[in-house]
Amino acid sequence: MKPEHRYWIGSLAAAALVLGLVAPLGQASLAAGAIIYVDADASGAADGTSWADAFIELQPALEAAVSGDQIWVAAGIYKPTVEHGGTGDRYRSFQMKNDVAIYGGFDPLVGDIAWGDRDWEANQTTLSGDLNGNDEPNFTNYTENSYHVFYQPVGTNLDESAILDGFTITGGNANGLG
Repeated sequence: MKPEHRYWIGSLAAAALVLGLVAPLGQASLAAGAIIYVDADASGAADGTSWADAFIELQPALEAAVSGDQIWVAAGIYKPTVEHGGTGDRYRSFQMKNDVAIYGGFDPLVGDIAWGDRDWEANQTTLSGDLNGNDEPNFTNYTENSYHVFYQPVGTNLDESAILDGFTITGGNANGLG
């Protein structure tokens, strides 16, 4: 093999190595997905693009989320608004999506707006099936509660890429016939 051929082959191999290392880094930032914000106290455009313009309910954020997105939820109580698995208010539930992470524990009112500020103990974020908001101790006033706060029937094929972190889940009342 002529020396000039070795030079070109070596140069091509080096270029391929550099492209192989740099290209994935640029691609990862493009594939990272968006952060969708939810805050029951927000008063802006309610489009989920920032804390000021956060969705005020979780359901629109779940509907807007696509693969790779994260949903950041501010402290408060959020109730399901969409029926799954049947008809009637008690069938209201949330449904998770693969490749979407849902994180609670933020509080824009006190400045806890970044990942490093997140504190799910101090900023309690609750997903509740208590549709009337009137539950009392010893299961009093729970008859209108959702059967399931989350409903993932067979066939949704939910896997470990669906993440739910930093929430208290309460108020489900699965006393139906099914």
